[in-house]
Amino acid sequence: MSNEQELSNLLKSGKLIELCNVTKNSDPWMVNKWYEKEEEYIRSLKSGSNIDSSKVLNASCIMGIKLSKDKVTFTQLRKLLTGFQIAKEKTKNSGIKTADISKLKLNLAYITARNSNITRLTDLLDSMLDNERFPENTDLNKQFELVVTLLEGVIAYHKLAGGRD
Repeated sequence: MSNEQELSNLLKSGKLIELCNVTKNSDPWMVNKWYEKEEEYIRSLKSGSNIDSSKVLNASCIMGIKLSKDKVTFTQLRKLLTGFQIAKEKTKNSGIKTADISKLKLNLAYITARNSNITRLTDLLDSMLDNERFPENTDLNKQFELVVTLLEGVIAYHKLAGGRD
């Protein structure tokens, strides 16, 4: 049986695979308490003008673990990722545009309405896609890549933490 401090130590030391394996058999209530304590990684990605790439991996692990405990299915997450991958592929040559981001945000709203248990993730993705994060004079593709990387990480860690199909 693990405790919150053990989980936090694994996170801080970068032992994310071990962290997922430990949480797989941990009490959901304790994991929820740990999530609330470590939510700082996620909050930092929700605010500010730049997406801090150093926090993306830890945030995706934390979110993946939380979603696995919240009974979000792998299929629900894959549907979400598919929309982002389509946008990424379409914009590979021309680059991501604000219209593409608007379409993704509409898709997030639809997915949230259908699956309320995925709200934490869709709120995070929605805030990461906000206009101030994608100013006209920056490399939109780099910022968008970080959003897609976060989502891919969430899916990987969700599966590793025992997320169901």
